[in-house]
Amino acid sequence: MDPQQLNLPPPKNWQDFEDLCHALWECEWSCPTIKRHGRSGQEQRGVDIYGQPHGHDEYHGIQCKLKSGDTARRPILTKDEVEQEVAEAERFAPPLKHLIIATTAPSDVKIQAFVRERSVQHVHSGSFQIDILAWPEITARLAKHERVLERFYPGASARLARMEEMLAALVDQVSRDKGVPAAPLRSVLEKIGEAGVSDHEIPTRLNIAADELVELRVLM
Repeated sequence: MDPQQLNLPPPKNWQDFEDLCHALWECEWSCPTIKRHGRSGQEQRGVDIYGQPHGHDEYHGIQCKLKSGDTARRPILTKDEVEQEVAEAERFAPPLKHLIIATTAPSDVKIQAFVRERSVQHVHSGSFQIDILAWPEITARLAKHERVLERFYPGASARLARMEEMLAALVDQVSRDKGVPAAPLRSVLEKIGEAGVSDHEIPTRLNIAADELVELRVLM
């Protein structure tokens, strides 16, 4: 099941987005001591939220980048913005182990590639790892933490459960109709979700996968 299919709208202001990221990474990191860096108006040095994940000694930081959902132009995070946040985070004390740039912008393969390359260079120079998490990746993490999901999107966890039940029933139906095991179809469903395939395409994709499994069994 792809939690992105919940179509969760991103927060409309930076305060709500920062609150969401704080609550989410408190769970992701198992870090009850996670903190916001300073207060509004203070220089934050590229870090809005910081903590020590899973009780480790190193500090990890999160920079929250809210991008407008204005349909007049696509909200994107630029390379210059990434470089600026990285440069600012280098001034954080003590030095970070890892910087996550969390953004409400959609996933962008060019920015992802740029950040991967920049992270490798940064680590080789003895500095921190860099990652970017766009809104689809953030919603995927939200779906794993029902308490946080319900806090910011009341009723969303119930909708997610219903959608998961519907997809499980679809897998069972295709399995029966095609005479193939359900387990590999569930794996296909997970990959379909990771690829962000739309709802109406899922039955077709599952049937194609089932046909391929039938062909493989014939060849064997």
